[in-house]
Amino acid sequence: MKLFTKIVSILLVAGLASATAQSATQSDKNFYVKGSVGYPDTDSALGDLNGLSGISVQEDESLFWGLEVGFNASNNFSYGFEYACYDADASIKATDLSTDQAMSLNDSFGLVGSTPNFGTGYDSIMSSEANLDSFMFIVNYEYFLNDQFSILLKGGLGLFDVKQSLKVVRDVDRAAGPIAPETLINKSDSDTALAYQLGVNMNYHITEAIALSVGARYIDSGDLEFNFDSVKVTEDDNGTLVYDFGVTYNF
Repeated sequence: MKLFTKIVSILLVAGLASATAQSATQSDKNFYVKGSVGYPDTDSALGDLNGLSGISVQEDESLFWGLEVGFNASNNFSYGFEYACYDADASIKATDLSTDQAMSLNDSFGLVGSTPNFGTGYDSIMSSEANLDSFMFIVNYEYFLNDQFSILLKGGLGLFDVKQSLKVVRDVDRAAGPIAPETLINKSDSDTALAYQLGVNMNYHITEAIALSVGARYIDSGDLEFNFDSVKVTEDDNGTLVYDFGVTYNF
């Protein structure tokens, strides 16, 4: 977040300093390509479990990146296609849970089935890795504040493709102590759902052809369902807020 704030400040100062310099003009070029990198902040029900007695949660998201290619229909509207991806990992350690705690954890993670269940009397570790890819049709509306600055509103509709892996290992029996790690499940599955995104960017036009941007976008999808033999995981909280930085080249 600090890096994002610094980038915004730099662009604002650069725009004010260039007010007396030679102005860039609104692009009359037909096509564009835009690359973006950013930090995804994933909504997750797992975060609400952290700090509860007997449960510790660690979540980690990788760098978000996207590539958009499209057509400038006018000075204000552009249309394109975007591919974007990032990874999201989570690790949960459950220690000697009560029956209520075990049920709460199973419900929060969307676990349905006989194996594994976070029952009482033992410790277990669940690790989850998700690889997320989105393919979207994009509509952009750009409002020019002056020759250097513009505000871009982004909307997108497409598909969210997710590959999910799940591993659960039981390593402590509370009655007998540490035991040889027992892998209850170690499987992968994938699912695809309809997805959308809404975003806003502040653009700084260096030249007619090149622009820098900072902004944020919200990406969400329909329910995702993964089957791991006797266990089914349902994810209905897939919203992700991404803070991003981009470079656009018009040609």
